[in-house]
Amino acid sequence: MISKKWQALKQGDIVDIIAPSSNVPGDLKEIYAKVKEILSNIGLVARIPEDLILPGKDLFSTNCLSYRAKHLIYSLTNNESKAVWALRGGYGAAKIIPFLEEIDCPEQEKLFLGFSDITALHLFLENKWKWSVLHSPVLNQLISNIDLLGPVKSLIFGESPLLYTGFLPLNDLARKQQVIEASITGGNACIVQTSMATSWQIQSDNKIVFLEDVGERGYQIDRMLNHFLQAGVLKNAKAIIFGQFTPGLEKDGSDLCFAAIEGFASELKIPALSFPFIGHSKQHNLPFLMGRKYILKLGNNPELICS
Repeated sequence: MISKKWQALKQGDIVDIIAPSSNVPGDLKEIYAKVKEILSNIGLVARIPEDLILPGKDLFSTNCLSYRAKHLIYSLTNNESKAVWALRGGYGAAKIIPFLEEIDCPEQEKLFLGFSDITALHLFLENKWKWSVLHSPVLNQLISNIDLLGPVKSLIFGESPLLYTGFLPLNDLARKQQVIEASITGGNACIVQTSMATSWQIQSDNKIVFLEDVGERGYQIDRMLNHFLQAGVLKNAKAIIFGQFTPGLEKDGSDLCFAAIEGFASELKIPALSFPFIGHSKQHNLPFLMGRKYILKLGNNPELICS
């Protein structure tokens, strides 16, 4: 079944809040109240079950696996809500995918928001259900910095076109004047690596690959990137965009993350660019609509436009 594409949200639409990954530290009643307030202020209704998070039910995650799977499936398939938004990333979302594989793709696609560990669900929805998903701040991130909401609000309500500037070309191919038209896939680099050899493995042929991560040291990033290269993930990709790689510092306190990315990019046979405005930063995390066509204009001042 081919699902109908999601439409821009409207005032009064219900958003199902999911917590498929790590626990959220803090007072849950206060967190739920803040989430409801954030969405209410832009005209949306947050729907949060009282038993969404039950610490202790799972060693690493918000609740037992069966509950997380049941709630995620309900959020994706019910007819009341128009969007699904993750409360936090962390760890645990990929364990739910076998449950998703047992159900049919819903007739109506929903807007699905999140990033980091949520990359696992993004890749499944992109590859299996052919959904367009939104790589965006999780709600817990918005609680820490409400200024991150502005660009997301503009996108989900269809108020402005998607135009990105401020790219740094990382190799000669990215500095060459050319235009690439392709969709974007990817997300958190560790989760993209986790996807390999699974049923929801990243599908990068003729696409622009986007990667970001947090807390990885330089050699760990280099190892991941070379794994992607040797495994053929980048063989037929059109280009690669590196978001923010919030550093895991070396023992002497130095940061080798960007140096690792620069060195890797210089040897690539596809255009490589840096765009540090998407990721785990407290200051920036612009939304990326994955699964839709983009026009990437390369050269001295690259720009990306959603077509």
